[in-house]
Amino acid sequence: MANVQQDLERRIAVTQQALAEVERQRIYTADPIERPRIEKRIEALQKGLFEDRKRLASLSSEPIPERLGNSSDSRPLIFISYARADQEWLERLLAYLKPLERDAVLEIWDDARIEAGSRWREQIETELQAARVAVLLVSADYLASDYVMDRELPFLLEAARDRGLHVLSVIVSPCRFERTPLRQFQSVNSPSSPLTSKSRQEQDHILAIVAESVRKILMSPPRQLSTVQD
Repeated sequence: MANVQQDLERRIAVTQQALAEVERQRIYTADPIERPRIEKRIEALQKGLFEDRKRLASLSSEPIPERLGNSSDSRPLIFISYARADQEWLERLLAYLKPLERDAVLEIWDDARIEAGSRWREQIETELQAARVAVLLVSADYLASDYVMDRELPFLLEAARDRGLHVLSVIVSPCRFERTPLRQFQSVNSPSSPLTSKSRQEQDHILAIVAESVRKILMSPPRQLSTVQD
């Protein structure tokens, strides 16, 4: 048993190194022929890594990440919060997260999933309660949203405090991020260096970092929060 675990740990380490190298190649490769090959290689490595981690977890009795809340889907949920004016940034982020969703590492939720006729506020709050990670696309439009500031943000802060929700803020455009309660969470990129101030290549690099950060969080056991007795 110990030898099997050690072999898996070594293989996971090698795969992680290979995946990091191939993802760097993707960032700096513009060749339309080579890029699809790189994407396929990344998908194969991600799938192998997930299967090895799952097997290692079963051998060592470590918990496999599960979605919180009442759901028939056992994948961890990632909640994406954004302003409608930033739809383009959502779509670009989804391109980096989709391989993880396809490989059953996570389930993605944003308000585009709301079905016509549903009670959208209740559904958003339900999904927020189930999320393991929240990615916020922060911009001036985002912070100007009354719904975000009055409804979503309190839920996010409460979930981070009470059940260990991971909050990843991506600064999309110049805004007053540091004057909001979100400043308590370290942003993926500096508020002084928003995505709109960067080249396309630099933007893609940051979005790739977001996806990798999400993957690492979801492949780790959920946070264990201590309780204080009165």
